[in-house]
Amino acid sequence: MFADPRSPPERHRFVVATEDLSRADPVPAILAWLRAHPAVTAALGGPDRVGAYSEEPYPRLRVAY
Repeated sequence: MFADPRSPPERHRFVVATEDLSRADPVPAILAWLRAHPAVTAALGGPDRVGAYSEEPYPRLRVAY
């Protein structure tokens, strides 16, 4: 969490918990949404056709950030 913004600037400490960083990456949420989307799975041939890597089976939708 961030320090109180009303405190003097020299006292600000930016501390971020590990779970906050994991939520900052949008790719897993986007992949889950695309894999569950009926139009995407119908167009590509299944939820296994959406991923973070360009690999078989093709056609495949690659999501990168």
